[in-house]
Amino acid sequence: MIKKAISGLVVAMFIFGITSQASAMGEWGRRGHSSEKRIERFAKALGLTQEQKDQYIKESNKMKDEARNLNAKNKELFGIVEKELLKDSPDKGLIANSIEQIGKNRTKIQISRMNQIIELRKNLTPEQKEKLEKMMSSKKDRNPIKLENRRQKNRDK
Repeated sequence: MIKKAISGLVVAMFIFGITSQASAMGEWGRRGHSSEKRIERFAKALGLTQEQKDQYIKESNKMKDEARNLNAKNKELFGIVEKELLKDSPDKGLIANSIEQIGKNRTKIQISRMNQIIELRKNLTPEQKEKLEKMMSSKKDRNPIKLENRRQKNRDK
């Protein structure tokens, strides 16, 4: 009896974790950030010409379409995992395969994002490349503890 209650609680926590993460991430994994505003700020910070900005938007839309499709597939896979975990005898192989595919899809999204940066860099002037490097290194150098504290405060709101 206690084992069933504990296992039910574990399943509920897992399902809640998956669904709350997926809903908190939003459509593009950017909580509350409009892609148009982000692109405008990014273009302004780098001093992109209209042609460079148009190319960046084209690459960004390509990446978004790919991410949208892969995120939709992941949502379906999360549903499969959720249904299996609620069964008395879940198919561990199906769960494992679904989770592996979710990981592969997330990797494809990250590769697509990196390709977007690579394509952008091809069209930048040396000064713009320097600005981009500074922007990227400032993100990398953030204090992870302070960053996590900010994220926690935002979650608590």
